[in-house]
Amino acid sequence: MIIENKPATFRVQFDSLMRQFTNIRGDIAAWHELVETASEFRFKSSDGSIVVNIDWKNTKDFIVKSDYYEFDSDRIKTKEDYDAMLARFEEYRRLKSVAAIKDNLEIEFSIYNSSDEYSNFGYVTNVLHQIFLIMNLSVPGSCNFYSTIIRPITADHDTSSKELELRLSGSIIESSTELIDEMK
Repeated sequence: MIIENKPATFRVQFDSLMRQFTNIRGDIAAWHELVETASEFRFKSSDGSIVVNIDWKNTKDFIVKSDYYEFDSDRIKTKEDYDAMLARFEEYRRLKSVAAIKDNLEIEFSIYNSSDEYSNFGYVTNVLHQIFLIMNLSVPGSCNFYSTIIRPITADHDTSSKELELRLSGSIIESSTELIDEMK
């Protein structure tokens, strides 16, 4: 499908992405599947069909690195496991000090067939809410969009004009699932 008009583009910056407190497993696989399958969303409006495309960029690498450098006491069974975890932590500190590792992730949204900036923010927000819900229903706590910033990218690359901050925390779903498991 070829869409004629120039899209409105938005940069979305995530402060955190995955689970925060518990060791619920499956989030890495769920994120990889999401990135592979969810790259286009369609909306019907009075103006016609609105298409939202997501450029996930280096999301998979970011998720793998986040998991690799995470301190997880459940993975420590032997002294070798402990030493390996410390070595990874030191490697993380060294790479972070030379800016070789990012603490946050950025992706880009392109919105086609819409010229209303206010509605475009709404489409991006709608898609992020859908992703948040889908991920947390499939693997509780797997998605955390707390302090997520949405900025339009203008033709002159000025992203300072407007921004919107999402405060979607997966920790409530994550913690409640863990509590249900504990209480049987």
